[in-house]
Amino acid sequence: MFRKIFIPLDGSKLAEAVLPAAYYLAGRLGAVCVFFHVIEKRGRTDIHGERHLADPDAARSYLEKVGGEFAARDIKVEMHVHEDQENDVARSILDHCGEFHIDLVMLTAHGFGGLRDVFVGNIPRQLIAHGRTPVFFVKPGKHRNLEKYACGKILLPLDTTVQHEASLGPAMEIAKACLAGMKLVCVVPTVDQLPSERAGAAQLLPRAMEQLLDLTEEDAIAYLKKIMARCEAERIKTTAVSLRGKISRGIISVMKEGGADLLVIATHGRTALDSFWSGSLTGSLIRNSTMPILLVRAGGEEPGR
Repeated sequence: MFRKIFIPLDGSKLAEAVLPAAYYLAGRLGAVCVFFHVIEKRGRTDIHGERHLADPDAARSYLEKVGGEFAARDIKVEMHVHEDQENDVARSILDHCGEFHIDLVMLTAHGFGGLRDVFVGNIPRQLIAHGRTPVFFVKPGKHRNLEKYACGKILLPLDTTVQHEASLGPAMEIAKACLAGMKLVCVVPTVDQLPSERAGAAQLLPRAMEQLLDLTEEDAIAYLKKIMARCEAERIKTTAVSLRGKISRGIISVMKEGGADLLVIATHGRTALDSFWSGSLTGSLIRNSTMPILLVRAGGEEPGR
């Protein structure tokens, strides 16, 4: 599944924070790393206080240097500088994903639009909203050493729907390649934590709704056992937990227990990006996660829908 990894870089140390994870996964997956830089139209003269690569020759020299570090460690590399100046970096990345048959985009989430962009990043939002290629991103960090990342456990939130099982295949592939374990988590809401569209029915028939949620929890436990069996059939050591309460709070509590090195989420890539990123379950998990995140489009959804 992951045979070609696309790594956009802007020349900054912050962008290079993704390199340890990219090096690790490329080695484990036997994947080719495609290092990419796009020349921005009217681009800033600096990026995060560092020189902005606005010259194609300088960009090529930079990518050759970064790619050379990977090649010296027996990782297959390709490099491409898009010389035509572009206004829309995310669109250029999407276009090149199709052109180069990319299976995974890896980047550091950072941007210029205030705190939200610093912690989440405008480009990952657009990539998952308008494309199909999974997006792996890390938050800005200080580690540039290529040996600084390893994946020993993957955290995988599920909600028992087929659409959100889209994250299962990628998570299993990475787990097998990295010899990593997996932890599945499913949270069933309590009556007082139901979404607004179901809260009215809960107020009218609280007892009936409580019984329905109890059955839902039983179904969730059975579902997790089924998924565990699938994982263990692939020799992936797997644990699972079913919780009751607010969904985001439950998953975040499991995240904060520690021990996981990657969070994998199947997400609905809405074009209403601000709502999707800041108000959704996915947005809440992203804002609270300190580990790298792999976003996979939920099954059956078309880009931009």
